[in-house]
Amino acid sequence: MADGGPKWKGHGYLDTNEGDEPIHIPFTRWDWSRSTDESAATSVIYDVQCKSGMNRLLAQRFKPDGSHESFEAPVRQPLPRTAWGIERTTRSDAGVPARVVQVFENAPFYVRDLVAASIDGRAGLAVHESLDALRLASWPMRFMLPFRMPRRA
Repeated sequence: MADGGPKWKGHGYLDTNEGDEPIHIPFTRWDWSRSTDESAATSVIYDVQCKSGMNRLLAQRFKPDGSHESFEAPVRQPLPRTAWGIERTTRSDAGVPARVVQVFENAPFYVRDLVAASIDGRAGLAVHESLDALRLASWPMRFMLPFRMPRRA
């Protein structure tokens, strides 16, 4: 950002989705989370369920110097269903239950929230998202998509 323009301080992320086919073709659902630890490293976990029945799990830690490494994701833990009935899970160390701290967005096919969890013995907060791709592709959702879903700040 140019001098004298808007300023930013804190953590953030840039997110984009791109593919060769609609998201509901290969996937049924996914859960995604991003957390930053005391060393300023960011852990990202994608937990994807494919229509083929195969699950794909990606766990990467990005360090402030730009390097990254894979790590073993902790166990999958359930979170409460949303008001729309969206099933959601996250990853947190065994014996450390994850919990929803705040819901940011709650739509009929998608939820973004803040969860408390533990990764590699480090308790903290993570931005978390769950997507039900089959529900997104359903006729009622396709009809509703042009209308903005309420957001909670």
